Amino acid sequence: MIWAFSNFTGNSNSTTDDGMQYHGTQKGLFTNEIYSDGSVISGGDNGLSPTPSNATLVLKTSNGSTLSTSYNNSTNLIQFNAHVKTGSYLAVGFGTSMTNADMVAWEAGANPEASICQDLYSTGETRPILDSNNEYTTQSILQPEAGFIDFVVFRAPAPGYTEGQITYNVTLGQQMNMIWSFGQFTGNAAGTDNGIQYHGTDRSSWTMTINSDGTAESGGNNGLLVPVATTVVL
Repeated sequence: MIWAFSNFTGNSNSTTDDGMQYHGTQKGLFTNEIYSDGSVISGGDNGLSPTPSNATLVLKTSNGSTLSTSYNNSTNLIQFNAHVKTGSYLAVGFGTSMTNADMVAWEAGANPEASICQDLYSTGETRPILDSNNEYTTQSILQPEAGFIDFVVFRAPAPGYTEGQITYNVTLGQQMNMIWSFGQFTGNAAGTDNGIQYHGTDRSSWTMTINSDGTAESGGNNGLLVPVATTVVL
């Protein structure tokens, strides 16, 4: 979809000049998905906050980055909303260590164009590599406030890939052991060296449960004041 707005100064009944003025830079692109259950998903440059009202805050790091999640029954997709400090990355993995771990990283550059979400695979205590099968679909990467990049991405609970490195199948309602880390992001998201720097001590483990009703629960070292389900309402 495309949108534009500008001044309207003329007569709407005119057949030659209805008074629509040139929009200049006040234009953009956005996406719109309408489902049979009445729900609508909008992405791209739509001017909206990308976090749905039913998303649960499940992780917060000391540099201010956060991760929220929700599940949509009609689409059978898990939605992740990552709010990541510019010049840094936030990575999470399914499991208790970086050995043979299915991971995802949200890498926040100086602006949305320099930012990317990547499906990664970790073989051990080394820099993760790209998974040959990307199980994450990026809906939008926006910068609603200075200093942070907001990502909206989706993945199926069980993508069902038979190729690639490893894919963790999420069982709804079942607690999962998770790991997280964050660090400096200095490279070009489109380059061969994506600029993920070593996280040092900025890492830990936590637990997450994604439920079929769309809610989620989080525990362990998740950076939240109370290690239980916490829903963002405003």
